[in-house]
Amino acid sequence: MQKEKGGQLHIGAEVARIALFTALLVVCSWIQIPTPVPFTLQTFALFLAVCVLGAKRAFLVACAYLLLGFVGVPVFSGFKMGFAAMISPTGGYLLGYYIGGLVMWAAEKIPLKKGGKILTLSMGLSVYYLCGVVWYAWIFVKGEVGVWAALVTCVIPFLLPDAAKMALAILLSGRVEKLLKKGKKAKEKKMDKKGWLVVNGFLQKEKFDVVYGFLKRSAEEKGVLIEIKRNTELFACDFSTDLPDFVLFWDKDVALARRIEKAGVPVFNSPSAIEICDDKIRTALCLEGKVAMPKTLFAPKTFYGVGYTSLDFLRDAEKVLGLPFVIKHACGSFGAQVYLANTLEEAETIVKKIEDKDFILQQFIQESRGRDVRINVVGDTVNSAMVRENPDDFRSNITNGGTATAYTPTQEEAEIALAACKAIGLDFAGVDVLFGKDGPIVCEVNSNPHFKSTYDCTGVDMSTSIIEHILEKLA
Repeated sequence: MQKEKGGQLHIGAEVARIALFTALLVVCSWIQIPTPVPFTLQTFALFLAVCVLGAKRAFLVACAYLLLGFVGVPVFSGFKMGFAAMISPTGGYLLGYYIGGLVMWAAEKIPLKKGGKILTLSMGLSVYYLCGVVWYAWIFVKGEVGVWAALVTCVIPFLLPDAAKMALAILLSGRVEKLLKKGKKAKEKKMDKKGWLVVNGFLQKEKFDVVYGFLKRSAEEKGVLIEIKRNTELFACDFSTDLPDFVLFWDKDVALARRIEKAGVPVFNSPSAIEICDDKIRTALCLEGKVAMPKTLFAPKTFYGVGYTSLDFLRDAEKVLGLPFVIKHACGSFGAQVYLANTLEEAETIVKKIEDKDFILQQFIQESRGRDVRINVVGDTVNSAMVRENPDDFRSNITNGGTATAYTPTQEEAEIALAACKAIGLDFAGVDVLFGKDGPIVCEVNSNPHFKSTYDCTGVDMSTSIIEHILEKLA
């Protein structure tokens, strides 16, 4: 199966292709070739699906086909359906679609330069035959026929037709792939703009792919072709040709973002804004005197191999911040590398583990223990918000076990979130706001928020607003 550069096919395109081949499998199951031993074209359709979509998605095609038949849709050969088809003499072949599909999925991973498709299809067909023989000889007729008789009935008459179907599927697969690509290119030509979604090449997890999928889908709905690019494939690029109209930068590789911006491509968020948000020291310096924040101190600079030979500065931190106080790595996300020091001894232990890394020391807002508000901002508008709570941790992050509830920010909370974004120069962000004794307090600002959590509890898709905002700025 072909993949788009820099990422998997959009989920909508995948579903459409699986549905298309499921329909083809249904139609082919209805077509019977009138030979001395009649046969259908079911296996041809499945072979073609494996060659074009890949065995994994062909397996999903087989599953969809079987599900339709078992729930009562007449998709099987002879327009059969339901339990009656399963208990017929050919019921084993239906089971073979499932087990054979799994075998082909596994076989496809065998690293062969030549003959890979033939091996994959042959292994799947062998399992298909095996299921048919076992079902017919030992279950349907309950052992009343021997192995040879079962082979004569269930396998031998179909060897040549299935070999021909396999060859035809392999022969036609290239043409079918070209037709699908042609349709994709035609769709791309209809797109008004082209953009890159730049993501990290090493941080590959499903939860991030979900966010990328949201952004890609929303862009395409607005007539924008989005191509996912990983920083690992762009680091040696000279950015002289074939550049996009804009870049949606969903990474923290600031140097790369600056190179793209230098090439004349608009970058959202801007490299400077990303750099500020990725460093809690820079964030605090930028927001100082502009919005309410917890009292913050920056740890004295040390160096690699030296570390902190003296921890006396922690006593000064206690005098300014009180106890407990929070210790945070300057760079970190999802509540990681954030610690609560209840005593000076705990603070010393934490700092010794941090070694030479930059970190901040921050006043602990007791009123907001394990509780805060995530406010998503796009442009000069609050897009959505949720309150996060964790009774078992001083941090509220969902990654650490917190729960989220849809929330309507107060005017003061909305204003402080918008002010923080404006001060940093952000086009969109997720602002974490604490419940302070005298009003809301900005805790952190995220330049590429994981808005899927907010979507899950509010139903508001931030990606749509982000794309609309970018298009407005480009107009």
